[in-house]
Amino acid sequence: MKLGWSVSSVLCEDFPKTIEKAAAEKWKGIADGNLVPLAETCNGVADVAIALEPVYWPWITSRFRGRSLTADDELDSIHDGYRDEALKFVRSIELERLKHAHELLRIRAAMLEDNTDLYRLIRSANWATRHNIKGETGLAMWIRHMAEVLRRGTEEAHDVQLEEEDVAFGMWHKSGRKLAFGSDRALDHPSYYRKELLQRMGLDVSVRVKWYVEGATEVGFLNAALGGIRDSQVEVVDCKGKFTGDALVELFEDLKRDKAAERFSFVSADADVSANIAAIKRMVSNDLIVGYIPIYNPDFEFANFTIEELVTAAIYYDKEDDYPTDSSNLLDVSLFAGVRNGHDFEQKYIEIHEGTRREVKGMAWGRALWETVKANLDLPGGGERPVIAAIRVAYMSADVEYRYQQEQFRIDSGTLGIVKRD
Repeated sequence: MKLGWSVSSVLCEDFPKTIEKAAAEKWKGIADGNLVPLAETCNGVADVAIALEPVYWPWITSRFRGRSLTADDELDSIHDGYRDEALKFVRSIELERLKHAHELLRIRAAMLEDNTDLYRLIRSANWATRHNIKGETGLAMWIRHMAEVLRRGTEEAHDVQLEEEDVAFGMWHKSGRKLAFGSDRALDHPSYYRKELLQRMGLDVSVRVKWYVEGATEVGFLNAALGGIRDSQVEVVDCKGKFTGDALVELFEDLKRDKAAERFSFVSADADVSANIAAIKRMVSNDLIVGYIPIYNPDFEFANFTIEELVTAAIYYDKEDDYPTDSSNLLDVSLFAGVRNGHDFEQKYIEIHEGTRREVKGMAWGRALWETVKANLDLPGGGERPVIAAIRVAYMSADVEYRYQQEQFRIDSGTLGIVKRD
């Protein structure tokens, strides 16, 4: 008999008399028979739930006792026979009474614990986790589980659809649950919405974006800028400059796996490699990319950095090399006049060093580029660097529902930009 008083109530001078009076009023209600109808209703609901428990409880809790990896015709026959009898019993009960009982349980649970996202998270957890939940949150969970048993039996017996147990007060806009959870019947498929729910609660630590790049320079830059997979939830994949042959086949398979895992795909490439652009357009034509495609014109270096920044990065690159060199007096911007792409920049760099340096590319070069511009993310003349714009979109993915993006938007095969689906 719960009175709902705080522990500090015992400090009150009149506490003994007050509790005696309250208890007397409670017992008077029982003696007068006022609680009998409610008790009978509750007992009836419990009886129906108990009858349906063997049919639906294993599905709700994902606990199937007595099962093995082999077929068990005898056990299946017993289960099917019991299920038929249980549903026959439920059909004998008026639908409105069952609806009322289910609504009563949903409302009572919500009065105890109305944090519906919390219940959805609990419902998607394994049984070992759920079984150990205590307090009013645990009680509300048990009531909702009982309501779910009742709902599933009612829906199957009477061919109707009732509200799910996370709904008690208020109402959902049409298609609102599908937009939020990927399905109008979220609790029918808890694993289906778990990822979106964890994402919305800031608890999802899985890879959200798989970013395919042409080479190690971009890998070095992005890893330095993003801080690694753990912090950014972005995995950078080096395609080693080729979107052709076996490498292209593997990339197609990777993109298919991304879609199956509901993971955004980013594919970036240099505009001056026509074969790679053609390959990306094939991916788009096959609707393989749900995500973003940054194209660097003419290439990664000259789309994102000025010649002054590239020279500064080259000096830093030499200084941080395994065999460091101070090239601040050697590399001068004026020496790179007329250079218009990354390949020519590298050739001029090698020429100035008179062959003592063989290349300016790779992970270390990418990190040097990041160190050069990390304090100034916009281009010196104004405007956002394309790679920084792409990073911004990658971070935005944490707040975007994958299924919504997939259903509502696509990549245009001509411009390679994101457009609304027809």
